[in-house]
This record gives sequence, structure tokens and C-alpha cells, in this order.
Amino acid sequence: MRTLARGLVAAAATCGLLLAAPGSSAASGTGAVAAGATAPALATGSCYWLVTPRGGAVNVRSGPGTSYRIVSVVYPGQRLFYRWTTANGWYAVGDEGLWLLGYMSSSVTWKVYLCF
Repeated sequence: MRTLARGLVAAAATCGLLLAAPGSSAASGTGAVAAGATAPALATGSCYWLVTPRGGAVNVRSGPGTSYRIVSVVYPGQRLFYRWTTANGWYAVGDEGLWLLGYMSSSVTWKVYLCF
């Protein structure tokens, strides 16, 4: 199931699609953001917002802007969990170990909703 989930997330991110189970809150447009992990252990009945690079590597910064220091780099195929969007259009992201890892520009990433 975990390998299938990773494949679905990667395929959805590549196409810029929103994936949701029929009848889920995501399908009805009322979904809430849920916490998760970089390589999620996705549970049946759970939904996750994930952020992944659109093309090449994307810097994860300590604040929502290019003037903040780089704390990590995310490569195509990798993904982090979406936390919120800042007023200037950056995604706050986290992983399995950290609620808030840093910020990624929404102009170079996709945000994908995945339900099982």
C-alpha cells in the first residue's frame, strides 16, 4: 500500500491533479489539512496535503522568502506535508519528525491532496 501511495502522489504531482476518494471531504471541497510525513505511512480513511517540486530541486527556507537561509533541499519525487500558506504565497511544510521544517515557494511546487 505504501508503494502504491507514493506512486499515486508522484503521478498526481506530475500532472498537477487533486486526488480524493469519492464522497470524501476533499471531493466535496470541504477538506481540512491533516498532518503527515515525508514518506507517509498512509492509513485507509486518511487524507493528506503534500507539497512536491514542479520540476527541479526546490529550496526549503527558514522563513517565507528568498532572503531567509536554506535549511534543506527537496528534489523531484520527494514530498513534504503542507501546513499552511503564508500571506506572500509560500507554503509552510513539515515532515515526519518536524511539524514545521520550513517554507517552500508556491510558484515552484505543487500542492496535492491525497485520500485513501
